[in-house]
Order: sequence, then structure tokens, then C-alpha cells
Amino acid sequence: MAEARQHSAIQAYYSADYAWCYGCGGLNELGHHFETRWNGDETLTEYQPRPEHMAIPGFVYGGLRCLLSIYDDLR
Repeated sequence: MAEARQHSAIQAYYSADYAWCYGCGGLNELGHHFETRWNGDETLTEYQPRPEHMAIPGFVYGGLRCLLSIYDDLR
């Protein structure tokens, strides 16, 4: 995992036209800001939920967990 952190996120290379995605766009203030990096032949996506995504302290909303599961399947 440390090796994957050495490289910039794929999303860092998006032009401003594509950086508004709700899931991974860095220019979308309200977005999730997923960061995807190459990890060998696979990709690794990192995400840190913010407080507004918590159902109760330490637990994210179920809908967000579902979204992250779908995102994992798409990579």
C-alpha cells in the first residue's frame, strides 16, 4: 500500500471539465473525493467519509456503503 501512495491519484490528471464528478471530482466541494491509484496491475481507491456521512459516530450510512461496494465492482 505504501507503494501506491507514492503516485498521484488518477483524478489529479482530470481536466477541469471532468473534475466535477460527485464521486471523485476534486473541484466538487460537496463530492466524496475518491482517490484512485495504481497498485501493480490493479487500482486502489481510498476514501475517508466526512462527519455528514455518519449515521452514528463510527458508522457510515448504509446507502454510502452500498455506493462504495458498487464503485469497488466497477474498477
